[in-house]
Amino acid sequence: MKKFSFSLVLFFMCYLNGFSQLQSSNSIGMQSTSYTHSTRVDNIYFFDNKNASFSCSYPDATSYKWSLMDSNTGLFNLVFSGNSSPSTTTLDINGLYMVEAFNGGDVVSKSYFWSFSVPATLGSKIVDSDCDSFRLVSLFEGEKDLVYYDPETLDKITLTCKQTYKWNLGAKLISSQPYATVYDLPFYESEYTLAYTDDFGRSLSSRVTYAPVKPVVKFSISTNQDGESAFMAPLKVSFVNECDQDDGKYEWNLYKSDEVLKKETLNNMTETYDSTLYRSTIDSPNYTYQSPGEYMVQLVGYKTNPEGLVCSSTYRLDPKLKIEVSSLKVPEAFSPNGDGLNDLLLIEAKSLKNVTLEIFNRWGKKVYSASISNMAFEDYYVFKWDGTYNGKQLNTGVFFYTIKSQGRDDVAYTQKGTIHLFNN
Repeated sequence: MKKFSFSLVLFFMCYLNGFSQLQSSNSIGMQSTSYTHSTRVDNIYFFDNKNASFSCSYPDATSYKWSLMDSNTGLFNLVFSGNSSPSTTTLDINGLYMVEAFNGGDVVSKSYFWSFSVPATLGSKIVDSDCDSFRLVSLFEGEKDLVYYDPETLDKITLTCKQTYKWNLGAKLISSQPYATVYDLPFYESEYTLAYTDDFGRSLSSRVTYAPVKPVVKFSISTNQDGESAFMAPLKVSFVNECDQDDGKYEWNLYKSDEVLKKETLNNMTETYDSTLYRSTIDSPNYTYQSPGEYMVQLVGYKTNPEGLVCSSTYRLDPKLKIEVSSLKVPEAFSPNGDGLNDLLLIEAKSLKNVTLEIFNRWGKKVYSASISNMAFEDYYVFKWDGTYNGKQLNTGVFFYTIKSQGRDDVAYTQKGTIHLFNN
């Protein structure tokens, strides 16, 4: 008998609370209550405007009453009643509602729910923009904390909104905070997107455009040795400014070679020294490198923004400009027989300043001599001997040479060896 009574009570509770269907057509989100005393669990509905639409239906119900709880007394006051089923209404006041379904004069179901209007707006802006960074700022306006009440004790319960922010530049996530400081400044106009979501069901977005404050700086080079696999001194270089601003100011810095800088650093440990080989403020300068080494080239561009802010960008040549060290290469043999192949003795010189060549026969008689000073790149093959002496072709044999030279890196060479002449 006791078991039957318990089942009957349970069925009656489900009949009152479990069979009514409460729905909202425009809710943006929903949570559940966590009352401090009451064991009942009610739904909390969120709306982005004050027109909260609800409908309630119950089998065989002939009328409905919608009531709002007074948070001061805990009593429910009627706000709407109707005889149609399902019963629909629009609610515009935040609070705890009770919907009663009647069959005749009997209450056959009760449903409770909280309704909150939580409209919000989202904006964004850029502040503190300078040459090094700028800040992205979210402009959220809307409820962040809501208060509801335990229906039995009327204790206040604070529902804190859990917010999520995402700043993106294209597909790249910049920050997950309401504010973000950007140090990697774009050189072009860029649109940042802010996406906002929260557990009230709100989903908003905003866009803000960054106007670049730093100039785009870029350059290329051309030389009198274009097409060569390696550069040698002297090297004539034209620096071509490829910046995209018409009214910009520029500063070229051509630095001394790495080797020279290393020596000067060691010799001037306690003193400041100028590491620059050449400076220029013209748009596209020319310069001739006289010595071998690896050289860094830097172009600094300046841009004055409408607010009067002057910012700069730097572009460096990469890899560095490399000029081969001085060297001599003498072939072991040549054949001045007129067949068009290897008819001249060609001595290959790189980055040399002065060269003197003397060639002797096996009896020590000088048969050829030549010298050249202040060599240019065009003197790559510094001497071209055709194997003649006093206008006559020499016979096949072994000849001896002595070369004295000075490189543009101030290295002195004295080189001796033999050359085989074949004119068969």
